[in-house]
This record gives sequence, C-alpha cells and structure tokens, in this order.
Amino acid sequence: MCAQCAGKDFASVFAWKEGVREWVSVGHVLDYTDEPSCPYCLFFRAYLAVAPQSHSGKFSPYLRIRLAWERFGIPESHPLGRAVVMDVLGRNKALPWGHIILAAEDQTPQAYLADEKKIGGRLVEGVADVELVKTWMGYCVDKHECKNPTRRMTVKLVDVKEKALQEFEGDEIPEYVAVSYVHDEATQATQTLSDDMPRIFEDAMSFTEQLGYRYVYIHPYCRSEGVGGIFSSATLTLIFTTPTSPISTPRTPQLSLQCDARLYLTSLLRPDLEVASSPWCRQGSTFQEGLLSTRKVVFTSSQVYWQCAEMCLCESMCVPLQHTAGLNLGRVFPEGGAHGNAAEYKRTVREYLAKDFAKPEEKVQDFWGVAEHYFKRPSGIDHLVGLPLFARGSLDAGEADARSDRLAFGLSWAPVRSQTGTPAEGYVLDAARQCPSWTWLAWRPTTGGGFTFPSDEDAVVYSASPKMEFSLGLQDGAVVPWDLAAEDTSELKLDFLRLKTYSFGLNVKKEGDTSAITGIHLARTQRDLVKSWVKAEGEWELMGVVLLAKKWREAGDKEAVCLVLGPSDLTDAQDDAVDGGEVPVDREAAAAGKNWTRLGVMLLSFLDFTPLDDETAVLEGMALDGGDRGDVSVSVKEVDVY
Repeated sequence: MCAQCAGKDFASVFAWKEGVREWVSVGHVLDYTDEPSCPYCLFFRAYLAVAPQSHSGKFSPYLRIRLAWERFGIPESHPLGRAVVMDVLGRNKALPWGHIILAAEDQTPQAYLADEKKIGGRLVEGVADVELVKTWMGYCVDKHECKNPTRRMTVKLVDVKEKALQEFEGDEIPEYVAVSYVHDEATQATQTLSDDMPRIFEDAMSFTEQLGYRYVYIHPYCRSEGVGGIFSSATLTLIFTTPTSPISTPRTPQLSLQCDARLYLTSLLRPDLEVASSPWCRQGSTFQEGLLSTRKVVFTSSQVYWQCAEMCLCESMCVPLQHTAGLNLGRVFPEGGAHGNAAEYKRTVREYLAKDFAKPEEKVQDFWGVAEHYFKRPSGIDHLVGLPLFARGSLDAGEADARSDRLAFGLSWAPVRSQTGTPAEGYVLDAARQCPSWTWLAWRPTTGGGFTFPSDEDAVVYSASPKMEFSLGLQDGAVVPWDLAAEDTSELKLDFLRLKTYSFGLNVKKEGDTSAITGIHLARTQRDLVKSWVKAEGEWELMGVVLLAKKWREAGDKEAVCLVLGPSDLTDAQDDAVDGGEVPVDREAAAAGKNWTRLGVMLLSFLDFTPLDDETAVLEGMALDGGDRGDVSVSVKEVDVY
C-alpha cells in the first residue's frame, strides 16, 4: 500500500465478507496516486474506468483485488506471489474474461526474459505472434529438461521448404514439428500434397518454417503407424482447437480498459476452460496427441497457450519466464506431462471414455499410444487391450510378479458409482464394441464417473484364487496359456479370455419391476447390484467367478472379489435401455451358456476358505443382512468371456 492509500478510511469503501474484499460503494471521492505497486491505486483506477457503465444498467461490475498467489497456484512467498490482479464479477458471477491486469509497459516478446517480479497484461493481436512462440520455445530448449524420448521408428515428414514428403528411420530422424487438428470433412478428405490443401495445414507449414524447423508431421499426408510415439517424439506440437486457423483468421477481440494514461487488459477466458469446450478436445482421436506431446503450442479462437513439462503460459499475460515454476494460468494438460502411476492411469481412462469417436474402431486404435506410454515407463504397469496390469500396489508382496495375480487384479476394475444411492454402475457396453467385455474399452460411461479397484492401498494384500488359470483365445482358433503369452500382446487378435477358477451359480428371475435371486444367499447390497445388471425380463442363469481374495492365507475376516458373468443379451438390453431401443433375446445361446459377458464386480465378505477336494471348496461365514452368516459352495469351472 502506498503512503496516500495508507491514510484513507477504507471502511466506507470495502465491506468485509467471508474474508474477501468486495466492492460495495464509494462513500466519498478518493484522491489516488499513480503508484503501480499499490493494489488500491490499481483497484480504483480500474473501477473508475468501468463505473460509468454501471449507471446505465447494462454492466454492473464488482472488482475484487487479488494477489497472484491466491489465484495462480503458487505460495505467497513465490517471486510473483504479491503481483496484483483483479477479479471481475457481474451479478456475483465471474465474467468470461477472468482478470483485469495492468498492461505491461514492454509488450514485446523480449519482456518475458526480463527480471521483473510482476505479471502484466499483454495485448493480443488479431493473429498469432510467431515471435512470441519462438521466445517461449527458445527459453524451454535452453533452460528446461523437456526431453523427447528416442524411438526406433519409421516416419514420413513434410519438408516445408520443398513441399514434398520424405521418409526417415531411426537415428536419421531430424527434429520435427507435429500438428494436431480438428478432424472434419475437409481435413479427412486430404491425402496428397497439393495446391488446394486445407488452410489450417498451409498455416501449420508456414508457422513451422517461421519457427526455424524444416519438417512437420501432418497425418493425412504422412500416415505413419504409432501416432502416439510420433507425437511424443516431436520437438514441438501445434494444436489447433478449432476448424479455422487462428494463424491467419482474426481472433476474438480482447477487452481493454483505458484509464487516464494507463491501460488495463483482460486475461481472456482461462485456457483450460476454452480448450475443454473446443471441437478438438471433444474428439477421441486427438487425446493421445495432446497428452503425450512434450511441448505444446495451443491455438484457440482468442489466444495462444504454451505448456511444456515445466511451465504453462498464455498470450494475454506477460510473465517473466524465470519465475514460472509452479505458476498455473489455467493449465490444460497434466502438470509434468503424462505420468505412469495407477491414479493417473485411471484419470486418463475416465477422460478418454468421455470423448467422441467417429468410428467404433477408433476407440481402441487411438488408445494404443497412451497404453504404450504407461507400459514403457518404469511404473510397473503393463496392459492387455488397455486393461491395466499392476506389478505393485494391492498385490501379495511375495507374488507381485506373478502374471495371473496381475491379470486377476486388472479384471477386478469397477466403475465408480454415483452418490445418489442407486446401485447402477453408470457404464454400458457399446452397441458395436471392438474389444471384449472384460476390458473398460468395450464400455461407455453414462454418468461421467471413472473406475477403481478393490483397494488402492499398498497395505492391503490381494492374491488370485488358488486354482486360477488364464488363457487367451485368438481369432484364428488358437488358445495360448497366459503364463506363456509374450509380454507384448498388442499384436494379438483376441477373441475371448478363458478363465478357470472357483465359481458359483446364481439365478435371476425378472418380471416387470420385480426381480428375485435364487441359488445363493446374498446381502441386500449385493442383491441390488446384481438386479441392476439384469434389464431383460425372464429367467436368467448367471455365474460368479472368484478372481481375488484378501488374506487367503491368514486368520480373520476375508474379502473375495468376484466377477459376475451373464449372457450377452442381458447387457445388450441394458445398453438399449439407455438408448431406447429393443434387442431380440437369444434364449438358445443363453441356455447353452455361450458368449459369457462381463456384467460387473461384486465383493463378498467371509470368514474362511475351506477346500473340500481338488475341485470344490466352501466360502464359510459369508456376511449377510442383520449380522447373519452363510456358506457358499464353489467349484472349479472353465468359462470363456467375450
């Protein structure tokens, strides 16, 4: 606070409410200084600039002083922590342009290299500024450890000088820029380099050349395999979030406030909000391109956004680059890039399943790059058709490397249920699924939730059923034991997964809104869950297979993780219950026990596991309602899950 403001009585100016200064009224005319570091001087200048508009009734602003540490994810002790910004509110709702910031005196890209410890507004010109991107890129190359992985691959690239395609392999691959764009009719129809290429590709090639690079990857022309690896290996990725190119198309005007000789600028819509609502973000085909790229320049309809492993920036705010550590101006992608731990994998899956796919097969094809990323990192995560196989975590410490334990644990995934009390799990099988029902890739969310496992706590010990055996059924008729299958299963064309383990049967009879379960005694929670999976009327035979259990070999309470299977038409009916259609029920296939489909996962609490012989056993003391206990007989069966 400056000397003049320190002597003012702000009681008549500010009302304190919930610890936040909100503008209420000006009780008297205040003289104010021209001290740019004083938040009150800045506040009154900005308010007086917009106050005349408030009397017209068209715009009633509330301006709130904020410091950078309160808004941008940094501690108060950060070099930029005390930088001043102001929130703009209209009728208690934040306006889309976010913050009002005093314009930086130096508007050139070189201002980002200065040592000033403040955040300034920057005028966003009509089209993107290549010199600004060059400044960001140069600083990252010189100061950061944003390394691109070295991959052995063959890739075709566009030579922007010669306007021709060249193929490179291995160590011969030069530095190149990759382009991620909205897939529409114009870009999809393009296959060869020609004079009538879409404007967005012309601009991408021109921008690449202005940045000082000669080669660019544009998929319709290059069409190389392993798109995830291509984008993760690119020196820089240009992301166009709209079908029109903001490099040559004028962008949304930026709101500015001229006050005496001082200029105030708005920070525009937060980049994460703008990108999240863009056509590019809604597409599943672009998901891996943004997630796996090391350095990203994102072109929106209003400004340019930068993110690498160590900093995120937006064009509307001038920030000294040496002080960007930890600063969040609206981060679009995960901080530090795509990680390789279980929590991040689950978040990645949740986000991916919410995307739109033009063709059913894209859902599987476009996830391979992401799955490969997690597989190659030292995270202990492998995968089978996207199904995570964790080498560590909630597995028996003595058998952490046993492949059967890993697969059994991966199969135990379950959707995160809503908090409304309904047992419905919020996932349905895709009508034209491209992969088997036991992996989440075959499903789509109806409630926007993610998925989880029986426990994510390392202290909890789970291990596979003592009689558990897995085999992979291939489309050519071959059956490969899981223990003998190659580590890399991405090339296998799977038809089904064969499980041999302890199992039990349960029958469901559904008439109208009434369902009854026979063949096994279950607690109400489990009964409601099973009933929620059965949508078609009739009598149905289901099967529960024991995947895992907690404390198999220890005394005390135990918990079994059971995969519940049913005829495929049960899930088809569930799918069409959402879509409003009807599917004929294949009773004959159901009676023959063919085409078993995953319905969901159920947990059973019990006291002891007692083998009777090589093929049968009893889960003793299973918890029922009201403190009652019961026994469940299980026997070893072999079943194919499609």
